[in-house]
Amino acid sequence: MTSDPTAVEGRRIAAWLIDLALFLVALTAGIAATGGLSWTTHEFSTTSEATAFCKPYVNSTEKACTSLGTSAVLVRVGGSVNWPAIWLVCTIAYIVLQGVTGASPGKVLLGLRVVDVDGQLAGLGKSLLRTILWIVDAITCGLPVVGGTLMVTSAGHQRYGDKRAGTFVVPKELVGGPIVIPPKPLAPYTFQVPPPGYTSPPSFPPPGYGPPPGYGPPAGSPPPAAPPSDGGPPPYPPPAPWAGSPGTFPAFEEQPPPRPSVEAPDTDGPHWDDDRDTYIQYDRAVEMWVQWDDKAEHWRPIDT
Repeated sequence: MTSDPTAVEGRRIAAWLIDLALFLVALTAGIAATGGLSWTTHEFSTTSEATAFCKPYVNSTEKACTSLGTSAVLVRVGGSVNWPAIWLVCTIAYIVLQGVTGASPGKVLLGLRVVDVDGQLAGLGKSLLRTILWIVDAITCGLPVVGGTLMVTSAGHQRYGDKRAGTFVVPKELVGGPIVIPPKPLAPYTFQVPPPGYTSPPSFPPPGYGPPPGYGPPAGSPPPAAPPSDGGPPPYPPPAPWAGSPGTFPAFEEQPPPRPSVEAPDTDGPHWDDDRDTYIQYDRAVEMWVQWDDKAEHWRPIDT
């Protein structure tokens, strides 16, 4: 079976973690560059002094403090920072980079590319759509639970954004060729064990089924003579061959010659025929001799 070119879930998760780390670094750098973020380091003689210095800032919304051994780092967040604008700039940079190159930094490091169904790089439009739809994929408090579940379980390993944008994530070596998703293998068939006490339904026709009761040579009367085995006309003569040109059809009035009549016997009913080892009788409805076929369990024209 052809391997699935989109079965790169492990690398996709690792690439997403790399992108997240780089995104946070870029976001922090952007905030610091606008003056909205600053930090100072304070040195103490003991670790307990550094820890005690950070305690007043535990519940602060403008300052954060952490102790690193005998040092305490105090981070100040300014109130004039335009957080949405900085976040938007980082997001646009991510969309443009992935739309132009087919990969985010994490995907570049792990050899992945975002392509369409024809294997071509997704482009800016599809990259924009699949990125915006992270709103759905990460609707669970910002965690990609929906997207991650779909990416692992769906055909083509597409998260919701991929499904709407028509994109796939594949190894970079497969860029340029059509993306073919192999069908899921069928589940192996398991035979059901019948429950205790189960009995199979009766067979049809019942065993020993044969000619209707009463069929047989009448006592004291010889059977009528059977039709000749050799030289007689067949029960159903074949139609006359068509002598016209190829591709044409015979005229409507041209019909096969009628079946020759056979003289009916003096008595009716089946009779045993030693030569054919079965019952035979003359069927007046079709004006011909028939014989009983034990295997098929019905009457048919006799063997001539």
